[in-house]
Amino acid sequence: MDVSTIASDKKFQNKIQALIKKVNEVQGEASSIVGSAELKVIHEHLEPLSKSLSFNGFSILNDEGLEIGSPLDGVVGTRWLVSISEGERLFDLVRLGNTVISLPFKNELALLDQDGVLRENKPILLVGSPIYDSQGKFAAVLAFFLSPEAVFTEIFGISQFGKSGETYAFDVSGNRLTKGRFDESLRQLGILEPSATSSLNVEIRDPGGNLLEGFQPSHKPDKWPFTRMVKSALQQQSGFDIEGYRSYRGVKVIGVWSWLSEFRFGVASEIDYEEAYSLLFEVKKSFYGVFGFLVFAACGVIWLTWRQGQINSSLVEATEMAEKASLAKTEFLSRMSHELRTPMNAILGFAQLLQMGPVYGKFQEVKNMVDPILKAGNHLLELIDEVLELSTIEEGKLRASIEPVEIFELKNDVLDLVKPMAEKESVVLIDQCPVERRIFVMADRLKLKQVLVNLITNAIKYNRVGGSVTLAYKIESHKLIFLVEDSGPGIKEENKNIIFKPFERLGGEDSGIEGTGIGLSISKKLIELMNGAIGLTSEIGKGSCFYFSLPVTDEPSVLKEKIDRNSSSLETSQNVMTVLYIEDNPANLELVEQILRGKENIRLISAIDGGLGIEMAREQSPNLILLDINLPDLSGISVFKKLRSIENTSNIPVIAVSADAMESDKKMAMGLGFCSYITKPIDVPDFLKSIDDALSKAN
Repeated sequence: MDVSTIASDKKFQNKIQALIKKVNEVQGEASSIVGSAELKVIHEHLEPLSKSLSFNGFSILNDEGLEIGSPLDGVVGTRWLVSISEGERLFDLVRLGNTVISLPFKNELALLDQDGVLRENKPILLVGSPIYDSQGKFAAVLAFFLSPEAVFTEIFGISQFGKSGETYAFDVSGNRLTKGRFDESLRQLGILEPSATSSLNVEIRDPGGNLLEGFQPSHKPDKWPFTRMVKSALQQQSGFDIEGYRSYRGVKVIGVWSWLSEFRFGVASEIDYEEAYSLLFEVKKSFYGVFGFLVFAACGVIWLTWRQGQINSSLVEATEMAEKASLAKTEFLSRMSHELRTPMNAILGFAQLLQMGPVYGKFQEVKNMVDPILKAGNHLLELIDEVLELSTIEEGKLRASIEPVEIFELKNDVLDLVKPMAEKESVVLIDQCPVERRIFVMADRLKLKQVLVNLITNAIKYNRVGGSVTLAYKIESHKLIFLVEDSGPGIKEENKNIIFKPFERLGGEDSGIEGTGIGLSISKKLIELMNGAIGLTSEIGKGSCFYFSLPVTDEPSVLKEKIDRNSSSLETSQNVMTVLYIEDNPANLELVEQILRGKENIRLISAIDGGLGIEMAREQSPNLILLDINLPDLSGISVFKKLRSIENTSNIPVIAVSADAMESDKKMAMGLGFCSYITKPIDVPDFLKSIDDALSKAN
């Protein structure tokens, strides 16, 4: 409200217009702006307001994001604020007429802290509001800086309770956004620098043991897995755990958490397990004293009544029954996902078909029956996924679409996908597959890509720093044998037979490396489904080589007749429209392929990252682009802006596809020029209608 009031002051707006005029006259030359009388007047107006409202500074950006006013002369004439993701997001939303507060982020510039001292790399957050000219047209952004430790953290500091209870916020990367009550302990443990706080300096990860009791993790903090709470919250789930889990200190806690999608951060409240249950423990001690006496007396009666052998026999029988019950529970959980998901898919699938049919719109009675099915079915499906977490294993029901697949083209797509992970882990990727020869195998393209991604990412994860992953192939008996060789620790002989079993990680669960232990078992099933085989060789201390074989086939005649990959565009018939889907998740891509399979007038092509998507759009000029907003290399927003700057892609309609369902994100995307905004999970009828509308306009 304070910033909005300042920005809407007519006299202040006139001063901003005078400054903008001066900036245009000097063509943005920094020294001329800094020394101008117009900027001096604005300084004299804003600096006392900034101090009285506890702001740490301000920025004024023109309609192109250029810094035209700041207490820091060095940033005037630059675009430093919009080069930061939070600053760019704030600028885009303010241009649409919003007054916006950003998330806290680390700032490289030296700004005044609470004590009036200039400090670098301190957390800040922004509050921005639009400034309009005399005709009511957007002219500039006024942004003030705040210290999150004085404002944002203070809100959560109120929620400290007991000796160990605290409430804190965290972002989508698992970074703490607020200070905690245990910062001093973290400094003593060496997790925090002496002058630092836990705000934006601590990732909420599980060290694997209680650090306060001297536990020494075997890996660096950035290799620890996220805590149970963060894993749940980052899946945009709310929940609680009263059985106990390890916190970022390794201390066992109980907690409750929620992911606040509207604000793009999560909130958790936790208290040490021992403190939470201290009263219960005291009651249990008293209970055990009385109960122990009763048990002793009962045992005396039993001993006098039954012989010792009969008692032992009963105990053995009870133990065996308990073990069988445990095995039955495991078997039940592994089967339940399949047994529940299969009918749920049918229920939801036919319900959507009914919803898309002509009867649904004509008869309210049909609508009243179909809508509850879809609502209850979707809710039940969410519960199944939450409880069972075995969604990728559906034994005996996997299907494959076998067709000729160019293996090296697919391999290159996968390498582009895993390169960031290899660079992060300091592992070198060595490609020994020759580029002069095209080899086709009979396979399901998406499932083969899933296998390659799994084998290569495993080779990267279970490697050594500075190690390598080598890709090679050989052809024997009309079969291609593809090899993925790593320089990791190797696998013991006795473990080679069990590594392809579900949930078998060979002790990897204690290494701090994230994983479920089902990737290799799924890869084995997929390769066998495609009439291939998979195996490994390994030597302790030297590394492992995982390989698979698939039947080789001739190059399809259809592909031979089509243009080569270096041509400027793909030929399409006059009646066929080309849709480019830029999406890094194979499952999401397969879903869209299934939805569009019945559309004979649509040909779907895909790219797994933003850079490749831009090149394909430039070369192939599709009629429509479906663009995932969260991509591994570039954000969807950045890809969209790049497409708009290229002459032959600037007018192609683009539909945003995103799991971000916040109204502000939708509004920002539509304001930038997207023709539609589709949220995941996809609603099939709405999705098809959006595509039809966009293609109709494009045509």
